[in-house]
Amino acid sequence: MRKATKRKSIFHSGAEGGGRSGVVGGKIAAIMLDRDGVVNRELGRAVRSWDEFEFLPGVFQAFQQLAMLQIPVVVLSNQSAIGRGWVSSETVDAIHREMMGRIRGAGGRIDDVMVCPHAPESECSCRKPKPGLLLETAIKHRFDLRWAVMVGDSHRDIEAAQAANAIPLMVRSGHAIPRKLEERLNRENVRVVADLVSAVTAIANGSVFPLTGGESRENL
Repeated sequence: MRKATKRKSIFHSGAEGGGRSGVVGGKIAAIMLDRDGVVNRELGRAVRSWDEFEFLPGVFQAFQQLAMLQIPVVVLSNQSAIGRGWVSSETVDAIHREMMGRIRGAGGRIDDVMVCPHAPESECSCRKPKPGLLLETAIKHRFDLRWAVMVGDSHRDIEAAQAANAIPLMVRSGHAIPRKLEERLNRENVRVVADLVSAVTAIANGSVFPLTGGESRENL
C-alpha cells in the first residue's frame, strides 16, 4: 500500500528538479480517466452513436482545469461492443473525435483516447481490470504509473489502477457502488468522490493520495 503523503497542492504546470522520472514537479505525472460514468452518462450498455453520448454536469469545467497541467490527460475505455459486433471501431473513433472536439472547444484538453476493443471472452491483457491498457498508455505517453491517477466509476478501473501500481480514484457519477465494494474501498484507503469535478479538486489539493487514519471520505 502506498505510504500516505502530506497534503499539498499537486496542481502544477511547471517542472522542478529532484522528482522521480516522469513526474511533473515531483507530483502527479498523468491523469487517466474512464469514459462512461466519468465523462459521459453511464447508459448501462454501449454508447452506439454520438446522439447517445451525453456529457455529465461539470465535465467541461473539469477539463478546463486539467488543460492547465503540462501532463498527459488520457481517456481509457473498455469498448467490448466492438469485439461483440454491436458497433464498429469507426463509429467509436468518430464518437471520440467529437468528444475531444467539444472539450477542446470549451477550453479543455484530452490528449489521447486508449481503447480496448475486445470482448470479455477474448481474455486479452488490455481489458480492465487487467492493467494492460494502463501499461500501454504509460509507455506511449512516457510517464511513471506510480504517480499517475486513474479516475473511474467501476471496480474494474480501481483494480486496473492497483494492478498497475497507479493511484485509484473512484467517482459516484456512474455505476452505483455496491456495499461490499464500498467496504473494500474503505479498507484499501481508496478515495471516493462525487464526480469528475470533485476528482479534479482532490487532485488539486493533494487529497487524491490514500486516506490516513481518522480521515473521512465525505466532503472531499
